[in-house]
Amino acid sequence: MVIAKLFGKEKDDRGGSDLALAYLEDAQAKRMALTLIDPKGRELPAHVQAILDDRVSFSASGLMPVEKGDKFTVLLVIDGLRLRIKLRAFEIKNGVLQVAPPTEIELAERRKKPRARISSKEGATGTALTGLFDGIGATGTVENVSEGGFRLKVEKAMEIKGERKLHPSQNLMMPGTPLMMVKLSKLPKAPNIETDGKVAYAQMDGATLYLGISFSSEQGALKGLVASRSTAIPSTVPPKARRAAEKPREPEPPRPEPRQEPPAPAPAPPAPPSAAPSPASAMPAEAAPALGNGDAKQDRSAALSNLKKRTRAILVAMEDHPDRDWLQSFLLDQGYQRIYLAGTLTEMLEALEQPGLSLVLIDGGVAELKGMELADFLQQRLGDSKPPVLLAAETVQTVMVLAAKRAGVDQILVKPYDHDENLSSMIDGLVGL
Repeated sequence: MVIAKLFGKEKDDRGGSDLALAYLEDAQAKRMALTLIDPKGRELPAHVQAILDDRVSFSASGLMPVEKGDKFTVLLVIDGLRLRIKLRAFEIKNGVLQVAPPTEIELAERRKKPRARISSKEGATGTALTGLFDGIGATGTVENVSEGGFRLKVEKAMEIKGERKLHPSQNLMMPGTPLMMVKLSKLPKAPNIETDGKVAYAQMDGATLYLGISFSSEQGALKGLVASRSTAIPSTVPPKARRAAEKPREPEPPRPEPRQEPPAPAPAPPAPPSAAPSPASAMPAEAAPALGNGDAKQDRSAALSNLKKRTRAILVAMEDHPDRDWLQSFLLDQGYQRIYLAGTLTEMLEALEQPGLSLVLIDGGVAELKGMELADFLQQRLGDSKPPVLLAAETVQTVMVLAAKRAGVDQILVKPYDHDENLSSMIDGLVGL
């Protein structure tokens, strides 16, 4: 490709492009905001607009801080990781930045210890004050927490002395700002925390401000919470498979032309004009349109079903394995476009917050909780708001069925199972199609 040669790379010399593109595809599907950092260190929120074989397109909410030929980086937080992807601009047109496929992706973690994801439904709140009697205060919900700090989604900001409301912007609290009071409340299975600290980073996602806040000293009281919801920080970028491309629909075979009856012989001149009725005219008037209406109804029903599948989200709780990739490809072939893969409890908790989640398929479970334990965890955590649960099990016994019923399992799938029409019908029924 011309673009590949421009940057000294042949098309087959992909390096780490597949891994980088896999994470960018995931960010595009989830409509995640990225942070574009130009050569001078300036930051701008951006989104992935398109991913093609020879280029990736980015759009931003402001003027692009890069020019043609500039090397820059993109930061994204996904799957509980902070990643850096190195890119080079080759075209900016109508506010859209075009880059060659990335070849480098690396960890860009600032944390030294694992952090636990906190669901907004749990109601944990955080407060940060630059002073007790004057200065600036910010409060909101806690998104994640570690022994060394937390991430705050700012919902309110004010000037403490005059109690004047402030607009949460990226300049509200600059990185490095000391905080006289940092308070965490309503953390699950952890006491309230009051300490001091500083602002580690400030990030805008649309109109929402996020603050990274570090404690002045590690909070051992949070160790149990973090350990129960997180895994060790990886030393390399975890593998991720690229999303399977939609298979083009095969053209339907041409329908045979309707057989035409030979014309009836012309009547003799003395006889009144008449013609032998053709099979089509012999059919009752109501019958012919009835067949056409039936085909139309079936087409509309199939189109409506395909449209509904695109809005249904399926969460697959299964550790990273080729079987999981095959199952994902099968679901994509069936028309489901929103598929979330979870191999850890942290990934699963993040996926449970996605809108329109219609099914949880547990095959083996996640690293921390297996099979029935994971189903019971979902039942206790979500209660009546839990989506249908499909549990894959190698054996089905009376005791196991009763336990599954208590754990809120809607249906059991016997292993090994085939990726066939039976599985497709089972999933369609559970998601309400």
